[in-house]
Amino acid sequence: MPATMDKPSIINKYRPDLASFEEVYCDIHWNLELSRQEVRTANIAASNLEGLDDFEVQRGVGGHDVVGVLRNGPGSTILLRADTDALSHLEKTKLEYASTKVAKDHQGNETPLMHASGRGNSWRSSSQVDDGLYDTQKRGIPIPNVVLAQHDIALKAGAVALSEGAILPAFDSFEVRIFGKSGHISRPDLCVDPIVTASHIIVRLQTLITKEVRPEDFAVIGCASIHGRSAPNIIPDCVDIKISIRTYRPRTQCETSGSLQIKEPSFKDIMHAPPTINDPKNTAIVKDAFNQYFGDDSIHLDPLGPSEVCSVLSTACGAPLDQDINNLNVVHIAGTKGKGSTCAFVSSFLKAHGERTGFPRKVGLYTSPHLKYVQERVQINSKPLSETSFAKYIFEVWDKLSSSDSAKPRYLQLLFLVSVHAFIKEGVDAAVFETHNGGEYDATNAIEKSIVSGITPIGMDHIEQLGPTIRNIAWHKAGIFRKGALAFSASQEPEVAEVLSRRAKEKEAGLTYVTDIDPALPANAPALKPEVQKMNASLALALSNGFLKSKLPKELSGLTSVDVARGVEQFFWLGRYQQIVSGTCQWFLDGAHNDLSVHKAAQWFAEAATEIQSTTSNPRILIFSHISDRDGAGLLRLIAKTLQERDRCFEHPEKNFPLELQNEYIEAWKSVYGEGHAAFESSIEGALNLAKKIGEEQGGMQTLITGSLYLIGGALRLLEPRPKAV
Repeated sequence: MPATMDKPSIINKYRPDLASFEEVYCDIHWNLELSRQEVRTANIAASNLEGLDDFEVQRGVGGHDVVGVLRNGPGSTILLRADTDALSHLEKTKLEYASTKVAKDHQGNETPLMHASGRGNSWRSSSQVDDGLYDTQKRGIPIPNVVLAQHDIALKAGAVALSEGAILPAFDSFEVRIFGKSGHISRPDLCVDPIVTASHIIVRLQTLITKEVRPEDFAVIGCASIHGRSAPNIIPDCVDIKISIRTYRPRTQCETSGSLQIKEPSFKDIMHAPPTINDPKNTAIVKDAFNQYFGDDSIHLDPLGPSEVCSVLSTACGAPLDQDINNLNVVHIAGTKGKGSTCAFVSSFLKAHGERTGFPRKVGLYTSPHLKYVQERVQINSKPLSETSFAKYIFEVWDKLSSSDSAKPRYLQLLFLVSVHAFIKEGVDAAVFETHNGGEYDATNAIEKSIVSGITPIGMDHIEQLGPTIRNIAWHKAGIFRKGALAFSASQEPEVAEVLSRRAKEKEAGLTYVTDIDPALPANAPALKPEVQKMNASLALALSNGFLKSKLPKELSGLTSVDVARGVEQFFWLGRYQQIVSGTCQWFLDGAHNDLSVHKAAQWFAEAATEIQSTTSNPRILIFSHISDRDGAGLLRLIAKTLQERDRCFEHPEKNFPLELQNEYIEAWKSVYGEGHAAFESSIEGALNLAKKIGEEQGGMQTLITGSLYLIGGALRLLEPRPKAV
């Protein structure tokens, strides 16, 4: 390993004699090779690097790619990248070394780096990473601290240019197959011509730029090819078009759909590239080096149109791309009762729309609290993150926070940041966020731009933080409204509605109340029982349609009856109106924990238990726990009254409490049921075992578990344990 050298010494030692490279340049240009065919070019690059002192050279990385490592002592590791492929265009320059095969090449990228470091084919950075570029055991190549790349653009001869921030757009390329009905061209009335449909789509794509992308946003949509049958007298049954999209906002979605189709279009991904975001600090360092090398006349560079995959070389070793929460398409929901169910319904409806149309492809969902495992809080397409992914994202966030001197976030703040980081990394097209308990000062209200906001029914809850009155609570909940964004609320008490309407006006948000059950909902779906779930689903439908209206063209922006039915069918929300049947034991679980919800939970149990009751002699049992600043005895009394009205009697409300609280709960129960039996257990497991024992002795039982989400979570972990790893 050579001794550490300062920057001027390095520049002087490795400053090339450019004249010696002219022959190499002309040779390569005369014999240009297309992408994935650059065997000769790669050998020339490797030979030149091997001819220099201090370089370790590896060939065949990710295909034909070449990597050269110069070890210069301790300090940052810098990766320099260049291309070796050419594009297929006829050259008409009439130069002596003009290529007879193609004309457009990346020669300007390649030659300057041939003496300095490795390079990668313009679309093969991902292949390099997949082939173990950063696997130190396989390749021994150090992981870079900074990735430097260059790109050919139209500048005056001899000039270089650079700029911090977004510099190259994201790139997505895909093939769309438009289906029609084939037949002879003489009878077009019997056919559906996909070429006509494809032509309309291509024209329609251009209007996305002029009509649906904000003027300050960059976007380019192009059609590279259109292909049908070759027979001149046959209308084809399908047409393939290849489309590319370039934008600095990767989650800007461009949705297209043909008319007069027999089938939905099919989409086949071809290629993707993330945006290139130049780090300001390292841009300044490179600019200083350029000034020393080329002189102080480098040009400021505005963001460009071409795309490169060189950002993969950074993101593959942990560098974040545009970590901006406001690039997420957010649905934000607050309220007292039904927040989680409403969020889950929105996620399910949007997922169903995406399955049919392609947008949104991925829906993120953040809720709290979790019941069984913490990763339940962060879901993609209704599935919690895996333990591995959740751990990865939480450590990435924590490491990033640890590099700053600022105060560390609290638990809920950290989980919210992890959800944002996960959604950005996973590339979700829509993100549904549930507030923790308030709104105005809630951690989730760091979201500055939401597409649509929702408020579920508001009641007296979290009074110490949000109260003391229901008007104060409503004021906090309405803090999620955003200027110019749609807002929807469930039916509210008059004084709550007054506060919400005033806050919406102050924040310039368009507020609409959802007061009736949406007729689009299927009539007898199990997921819509009890009745309150129909109201939650109706609010979710309004939020979902509002979101789609804001993001898509009018003709594509609504949920169809198929979407609604599919969304309801796919809906599931752990611990809310959930039934578990195990032999003769029937468990009914609901996380109700305030006066708005326990009444509904008791009604649901009385109705649902009657529907599936096998015999009238089976005992009904209540397992109740409540630990908070709320009136637990009052909630227990409310449950008892609700069930008494429906001629339901309970035994054994069980849970461990302080002695004075036990006595208070016993008196609350007896105030409704007289000498009704009550018992206490020191653990959730003990309460469940006692209920099972009663069921075994009496040929079955029906047990309602409610009063606390912590109780529900503990019960679910025991009733539905995680499968053992094999």
